[in-house]
Amino acid sequence: MKIKPCLDEYLEYLAVHRHLSPLTVAANRRDLENFIQALPGQETHSIATIEELEIRAYLMQRSAQGAAAQSLARYRSHLKNFFAYCLQQYPELLVSNPVELVSTPKIKRTLPEVLDVHTLLRLLDIPTNS
Repeated sequence: MKIKPCLDEYLEYLAVHRHLSPLTVAANRRDLENFIQALPGQETHSIATIEELEIRAYLMQRSAQGAAAQSLARYRSHLKNFFAYCLQQYPELLVSNPVELVSTPKIKRTLPEVLDVHTLLRLLDIPTNS
């Protein structure tokens, strides 16, 4: 099966059966269509021939274009959910989800700012209304 008709079915599934918001469906559409455009053969590409290396190459390309780690994680998540849907709907075409083999990028976490002693003492001196 070609990837474009499968994508259309998936987006309809998200909107109708999962009751996702139009903005969420639009974000999925945008991310998945960007992936399809990065494939050789684009919309005529078969869902059964997509491999982990193509997914990894797409994510590396997006990273090289300056996408943040959180964006890469979102792209991967959208791809993973799309291929999970395809695997469920067309088990004769896919043996496994090719995105499962691609790791999620590390998302940098920042530590919260610490109050200095002077500010903390001022906060403790504030009377309560109880």
